[in-house]
Amino acid sequence: GLPSRKGGGKTGRKISKDALQTAHEQVDAARASLEAAKKKANKTPADHAEIQRLEGQLKQAQKRLKASENHAQTGQRGKR
Repeated sequence: GLPSRKGGGKTGRKISKDALQTAHEQVDAARASLEAAKKKANKTPADHAEIQRLEGQLKQAQKRLKASENHAQTGQRGKR
């Protein structure tokens, strides 16, 4: 399972346990399909395009695992 998390306040992670579990599963699935595509011998240009698409899918899935941006991360000087 996943480790339990504390609350976190304003800058804490804003993600539910179910969403985190799903994101982990998506990363694992994307990795597996990418590895299978890379192992194929005699790749055609379409296969290379598919590998690039799968790499993008993996990056997107990994991005979902990252914590949310801190509260008021950008400068607030001009917003008075």
